[in-house]
Amino acid sequence: MKIPVTLLALASAVSLVSGAVVASSSPNAKIPIFDKGSYLFNNKWGGNSGFQAIRKQNGQGHFTWDWGNSGTSVQGYPSIVRGWHWDTPGFESHTLPISIASPATCSLRSTVRYDLRASGAYDVAYDLWAATDQTLSWQTHPSLEVMIWGEHQGMNPAGSPEGTVTIAGQQWTVWRGTGAFGGPVVSFVAGSNALRRPLDLMQFMRSAAGPHADRNLRLISTEFGVEVTRGNGSATIQKWTQQRSRSCK
Repeated sequence: MKIPVTLLALASAVSLVSGAVVASSSPNAKIPIFDKGSYLFNNKWGGNSGFQAIRKQNGQGHFTWDWGNSGTSVQGYPSIVRGWHWDTPGFESHTLPISIASPATCSLRSTVRYDLRASGAYDVAYDLWAATDQTLSWQTHPSLEVMIWGEHQGMNPAGSPEGTVTIAGQQWTVWRGTGAFGGPVVSFVAGSNALRRPLDLMQFMRSAAGPHADRNLRLISTEFGVEVTRGNGSATIQKWTQQRSRSCK
């Protein structure tokens, strides 16, 4: 992920009356959606070489993009965000943060229902962030990034494959590399239907962090969207829910 210098946000004062259409193609625009603390985010850093926009309509989130056919690196990641974010340090969430040292019974059950129409090079993925900072701010520096890939075409995660693990009855290829903040990024890669059922995100976090993780490490942010390198397409997010179990700390 590239962190842009200029932050252009769509003010939360925008009318969100049911049925109203709220849209933006501005880089880093935000549109509140689904529940308090979640918003569509136009994470776009490909400059003027293409088009990318977010839209809320009839209570659903929509992403559209056209990045041409010559891209060699990720141009954008239109997404839904919950929790801390590098351009929004303050947040309201009843689900986050969650300590990685929580009991094994701690779960964060995430459900996303979506439609995708895309060509070119892209991946549909969760992007999860963890940090040891106990007070979240602009200076928070995530020490672990975890991605969970479903549909993908023409792209591989950062780093190199390390082997496989089985989570939620699904085999995942594990990749390890260097993330946007200089720390490790661990990516779990599966097939086209892998993200279309409920997943316990804490299972992925525990697997990525390992048994000797810093006990101060906490999951502070969850995102879901489409990383795009080239091509065009659209995605509709019809549902986005996360439920934290009582044993989480």
